[in-house]
Amino acid sequence: MERLDHWAEGILAKQGSVIAEQKYNKILDFAMEFHCQEQQATFSGYSLFYTDMYGTYKGNLLASDSDIEKQLSNYVSPEILQRLRQSLVEILTTLIAPHYQGYMGIDMFVYQTEEKHYAIHPCVEINLRMNMGMVARLIYDLHVEEGKQGIYSVDYQKEAAELYADHRQRMETQKGEIRNGKLSSGYFSLTPVTRKSHYRVRVEIKEMDIL
Repeated sequence: MERLDHWAEGILAKQGSVIAEQKYNKILDFAMEFHCQEQQATFSGYSLFYTDMYGTYKGNLLASDSDIEKQLSNYVSPEILQRLRQSLVEILTTLIAPHYQGYMGIDMFVYQTEEKHYAIHPCVEINLRMNMGMVARLIYDLHVEEGKQGIYSVDYQKEAAELYADHRQRMETQKGEIRNGKLSSGYFSLTPVTRKSHYRVRVEIKEMDIL
């Protein structure tokens, strides 16, 4: 609560108001990604991502759209996902595509109702930009060996030495392997990691039972 109070105080100081919403029993974060061009919105893929206990973005599952839809279908039917996707394409084509060109994402989540049913919150926020979910989607589609899964993560370490040590350990214990120009297994840092680095973007190709 202390961190939430501090966050709310900062927002109030900058914007003058805070909006409170109902708390949901959230099960799974995900997003639908779209592309707007020539006044038409098209579906670009799914993003299944994870956050820490404070809701801060930590990374994405690297998997095919069919695998992500299969995981979401453990909670809601594929028909609901397809109807939601088509409805959003129509809405975005009418309201967004005439005024915006490029990628965009709509964050959502699966939650459990008080009656113990599962449902989708269809719009937590809209990001009119290239976003982490779309980056993960493109990394998987263009650079990961078909059939494989993994994670795409953004890391921060206050102590640079700790991040460098972690990087060296992963390079030794999870040696990255590339087959036919695609990431096949192991650890890959997408940013240079030196003894002075505090941030890192990494990909790990490995078996993923759950996110």
